[in-house]
Amino acid sequence: FDEFVEALPVSARNKAQILSVSELSPHQVDQPLLQQLAILRALLRKPQLLMLDEAFTRMDPVLLKNTEAVLFSQSESLTLILATNDLLQASRLTDRILFLLDGRVVECTPTTRFFTNPKTRQAESFIAGRDDSF
Repeated sequence: FDEFVEALPVSARNKAQILSVSELSPHQVDQPLLQQLAILRALLRKPQLLMLDEAFTRMDPVLLKNTEAVLFSQSESLTLILATNDLLQASRLTDRILFLLDGRVVECTPTTRFFTNPKTRQAESFIAGRDDSF
C-alpha cells in the first residue's frame, strides 16, 4: 500500500495524510479522508470497473482535486461509473451521461452533448436548476 500511495499523482501532504491514517480504525478518521482512503484501497486491487455513489460528498476542494487526479491516473485501465447530483463534477469526470429520473433512463448521451444540447425537457430543466419537470 505504501508503494502504491507513493506513486500516486497527489501532493506530498496528501500522501503523508493517507499513510498516517491508513492503519487507523474507520471511526478515528474524518469522513472525507476515509472516503478517499476507501477509493485508494479499491484501486489497489486494480479493478476494471469501479462504481461510486456520491463518493466525493463533503470533500474539500483540495482533497477532491487529489482524489480526482488519482482516478484520472487509472483511467486507461478503469471504467468508472459515477452516481452524482453534482453537475460540475459530472461534466469534468465523465465521457457519457446516463440521466435517470424516477428510476427511468431519460437520456444516455456523450457528456458534451448532454450539457450543450439536451434531448429532453426534463434534462434541460435539471441542468438549468428548474423544478418544473419533477
